[in-house]
Amino acid sequence: MRIDPAIQLQLLDLSAVDLKLQQLTHRRANLPEISRIQQAQEELSTTQSRLMDLQTAHNDLGREMGRLESDTEAVRSRQQRNSERMTSGSIKASKDLEAIEHEIATLKRRQGELEDQELELMERAEQIDADLATVTEQRAGIEQQRDDALAARDAEWVQIDQQVADVKADRTGLVGRLPAELVGLYERIAATGTTGAAAMTQRRCGGCRLEFDGSTLAALRKADPEEVVRCDSCGTIQIRTEESGL
Repeated sequence: MRIDPAIQLQLLDLSAVDLKLQQLTHRRANLPEISRIQQAQEELSTTQSRLMDLQTAHNDLGREMGRLESDTEAVRSRQQRNSERMTSGSIKASKDLEAIEHEIATLKRRQGELEDQELELMERAEQIDADLATVTEQRAGIEQQRDDALAARDAEWVQIDQQVADVKADRTGLVGRLPAELVGLYERIAATGTTGAAAMTQRRCGGCRLEFDGSTLAALRKADPEEVVRCDSCGTIQIRTEESGL
């Protein structure tokens, strides 16, 4: 392929534009806000699990409190009936009186045990309620941090997307001024993951930065300035300038 050296030189502009696009794409995908959003989402997931555990414990305590209250009420009712029987005078036999007195004493101990358990459950419930309030407040704070990061990310994306649009417009104009065959070769090379074109500097490839050997340098010196030459190692189009060392 033979192309005017001045036109070949414009490939460096195209390469610079493509590098700018790559940098913008990388920046868009690696904004610090993205990491903060991901971290916030992970913390929210952990916080949500904690809230679910606390709520489950709260519900379990509620059911246990209900059971204890029912048991306590049953004991109290039984005590009330026994007290009424004792005071009514309907029980005459001493054996029956002793049995009722024994049952009353047993019921009092049982009532005391149940009340102690209720007190313990109430203390646990208070702690769970406090933990729920704390974790709920933490979640609200994390959600605010996430929302702030989302807003900042979106604002950055708007700016970056505008820059990308501007650079792409510049690229379209530049490509339109270059021969289609030259652009085609450049883009086929760039599609392999290497630089499409780069300036040869001090006898080194501008793409892979390897120094050319003697025979390659001799061939480059003999090559017509209009000939499009490429690096044998990476395939990059070599743009020869006064800094090439030839």
